[in-house]
Amino acid sequence: WPNGRVRQTHADGMVIERFPDGTQSQTAVDGTRVTQHPDGSIVQELPDGSSMHQHPDGSVRQVLADKSVIEQAPDGSRKQEWPDGRVHQLHVDGSTMVKGTDGSITHTMTDGHRVTKFEDGSILSEDLETNTSMREWPDGKIQQRLDDGTVIERTADGGMRPIDGY
Repeated sequence: WPNGRVRQTHADGMVIERFPDGTQSQTAVDGTRVTQHPDGSIVQELPDGSSMHQHPDGSVRQVLADKSVIEQAPDGSRKQEWPDGRVHQLHVDGSTMVKGTDGSITHTMTDGHRVTKFEDGSILSEDLETNTSMREWPDGKIQQRLDDGTVIERTADGGMRPIDGY
């Protein structure tokens, strides 16, 4: 090619292209393409539309066939996002963050505590070891689950009553 690109087609159908900047691309008969860039990054594209990009710093970004995206950092932290808005993050310390399709965001710590913030402004704090929890609403209402399973509700006006479940 006049621009310096070199293309080779092998007997098995594999196509190898080399570009003047040092980029090299290999495309298999099934459509799988692997491209190596001069900076050390590697991009793999599969026929189903999924891809994986490995960066020189060790981070990896994958786009799956369902269009969800997974990103992994060199420190081991990981994040996955789905087209419907769900997100799941795993942090280096083992804690997680999950965003639901309903807009809720849940943080789970390694010490057994979980906190969920809901779209309505309420916050649910849970101790997974003792199976106790407390949910607070912006208007001041509180529901508390005790370790014996009893649920108590404190209303915004200060009243208190036991209730059955959440």
